[in-house]
Amino acid sequence: MEDKTAKKKILWGIPVQFALGALFHFLYEWTGENFVIGLFFPVNESIFEHLKLVPLPWLIWWVFAGRNVKEKDRWYTACLSSVVTALLLMPLSFYFYRYALNVRLDFINILLHLFCSAMGQIVGLHFWKHTKAIKKSISIGIILLLIIAFAVLTIISPKLPLFFDGVSGKFGR
Repeated sequence: MEDKTAKKKILWGIPVQFALGALFHFLYEWTGENFVIGLFFPVNESIFEHLKLVPLPWLIWWVFAGRNVKEKDRWYTACLSSVVTALLLMPLSFYFYRYALNVRLDFINILLHLFCSAMGQIVGLHFWKHTKAIKKSISIGIILLLIIAFAVLTIISPKLPLFFDGVSGKFGR
């Protein structure tokens, strides 16, 4: 695959992942609080639950967009870097604007998701262009482990600020 085609697909991931995140944000509620759906998509308004909007939607997009890619190892290395970037950036930027700047506006949370989508994809594009690849199975394996960890932590939520739902006043489900 030419770099221009890959670049286009990776950058198209920004609006697609943003849209998937918006859709998946409400999936648990729309399915009547289905337990299985709740393992993979947000069940409350905690920062942790919103992080679940990253690994699975990102993986879905990268698998779909990369089905004709010849360099699968490099493609999924870029995918992993995109996921990790967004997962780190989301709580860091949320806590910065919420507590350092003392801003509490819901539309900023939405813009934050768009910002993290964009930055994740930009880092993924950088990895696609400039880094050596790790094996596809390792990249996908790490992302799947993250998804499993999110599911487990949805059931067993530690009493940490990351897991606190400010709307319900509870930790976890």
